[in-house]
Amino acid sequence: MTVNAPPDNAPEVTTFIGRDGTVLPAGVDQYPFYGYRNGHDGSGVVTTHQALLKQTKGSRDSCGRGFDTEAEALVWVDSFVIAEYPRKLDMMKAKWVGMESQLQAARRRATM
Repeated sequence: MTVNAPPDNAPEVTTFIGRDGTVLPAGVDQYPFYGYRNGHDGSGVVTTHQALLKQTKGSRDSCGRGFDTEAEALVWVDSFVIAEYPRKLDMMKAKWVGMESQLQAARRRATM
């Protein structure tokens, strides 16, 4: 799934179209559960739209969605975690190995 983030200069969203077609202010609870991906604290499930916005606002490549049940939200979040986190962990491990070798080289040079 590809999620396009709005440009940095995009106006802040203050309203959205609700389930019944009415225009609602951002932050109004419409679902009992909200899933988020790539939020400030990773990916997870929250119970208020405000908490969803807190996780996703300003977090690059984040997205969220409302659900009627916690199980549905967890399936949506878990499918992303299972698909994406192994790749992210591999990238982080490679970066860590590079940092570790740079640290060892710097320590060797410092003792010369």
